[in-house]
Amino acid sequence: MRILFLHKFNFNTGWGGSASYLRALHVALTKMGHNINVASAKCPDIYGFSTSQLPFEMALTFGPEKRPGETALEELSMEQLESMAEEAAETIAAKEFKNTKPDLIIANHINLMALIAWRLSTKFNVPYRIISYGTDTRLLLRDRRYCHIFGTAARGAEKILSISGFVAKEILSTVGGRVEVLGGGVDLDLFYSSPSIPQARNRLVYFGRFVTEKGLWTLLEAFSMQKSAAELELVGEGPLRTEIENFLSGSPLHDRVKLTDYVAPERLRDVLVCSGLAIVPSVWQEPLGLVVLEAMACGLPVIASSVGGIPEMISDRVNGLLVPPGDPLALAAAIDSAIGDQSLYKQLLAGVSQTVIPSYYDLARKAIG
Repeated sequence: MRILFLHKFNFNTGWGGSASYLRALHVALTKMGHNINVASAKCPDIYGFSTSQLPFEMALTFGPEKRPGETALEELSMEQLESMAEEAAETIAAKEFKNTKPDLIIANHINLMALIAWRLSTKFNVPYRIISYGTDTRLLLRDRRYCHIFGTAARGAEKILSISGFVAKEILSTVGGRVEVLGGGVDLDLFYSSPSIPQARNRLVYFGRFVTEKGLWTLLEAFSMQKSAAELELVGEGPLRTEIENFLSGSPLHDRVKLTDYVAPERLRDVLVCSGLAIVPSVWQEPLGLVVLEAMACGLPVIASSVGGIPEMISDRVNGLLVPPGDPLALAAAIDSAIGDQSLYKQLLAGVSQTVIPSYYDLARKAIG
């Protein structure tokens, strides 16, 4: 099968959740014998995925916190979005439909990419599906104008694949359509536990984007309050990076908090297996939190905020600990419990070892099935 993915971001400037999923599906579907092309904001990209480039002059942002030069969808008029979708459909058609049209189009997000997929499908009679990651449904909930402009495209899709049951409910409450839960999945060739390396439960790791909604300030406050002799490594990049560096340079936490630049998935396991606990302190309704599955695949219990789709993966005091979002006291207490109570930590390790982690191939079969 020839499959065309539509992805609005530049892979070279960070690895968001939708890019992680695209990578997962690209790898799995290619190994399964399918021919995968990708239209994205930058071609070529450093991962070698993109075969054509979207004709946008602006860089569209991942979320509410922007890097310099990025543009949020809310800054664009409905007329601009319609025009961008039309221009992109023409550009993609000239490259990706020139000789043989794809058998299936998969658009990342119920937004501009869905609109492009709908236009291509209408013109070339190619079925399309949409994967919704939750950042799109947040926009639909904030401003119902987007339900109007993207709703027809959403309902015209063969399927809308949501990354969690939480996101599925948001889709049904906004644009509707034929919704199925795709769930999360992990490249088990990259993320796996290492029994030969003992778990250092006092070593905490956060990995992800450096943005406010991920709860980094809550984590740093909790870390300053917790009583255990713990170390913390923050891995990633994003708009808050410099601000956090400046904060730590004048903080007593400086010697116990390590900042590590973005680490590609191929090297991230080396960081995780040397840690004892993963922390996911999100303060927004996290649609899923793929990092939870990646950490557990490497054998780490996870302390996370009880928001969005996270409770679909973590059973409290079984394979992790759930805390209220934005509550540094509760997070500090959870960290102290996991580090200070050896029997609890062993209980969590056992729970993680019994947790079934879906693979990339599980995702791929669902996506095209």
